[in-house]
Amino acid sequence: MARKVINCAPVSEIEIITAEGENTLLRFDILALQELQSMAGSLTEAAEQGVGELAALILYAAGKHQDETMTLEKARRMVVCMHPQNVNDIVDEFAESMGTVIKEEQREAAKKAMAQFLEGIMK
Repeated sequence: MARKVINCAPVSEIEIITAEGENTLLRFDILALQELQSMAGSLTEAAEQGVGELAALILYAAGKHQDETMTLEKARRMVVCMHPQNVNDIVDEFAESMGTVIKEEQREAAKKAMAQFLEGIMK
């Protein structure tokens, strides 16, 4: 019988520092993915809600187990105060950290939502 070796990649983490100096640690692990899917049904459905809401869902799901004060409303307030590029970076990092768990169509839905968001603020 052949022995199989699986080299595990470390969990991706992002530290968010707000303008007020508040630090929030986001861990893009399986718990975050499960939380996001339980809230939105699927990543595609979350992306269809727009990049702001997608980013808030990601912030909440990835921060919930690290910060006991994290709520979805707090995550939404954080997203509203962020530069659009920071919002895009969070969504991209989450998608990258999930690797093959996220299908290409879901990545495209997230990119489309970001493009629509950026077009809206440029008008």
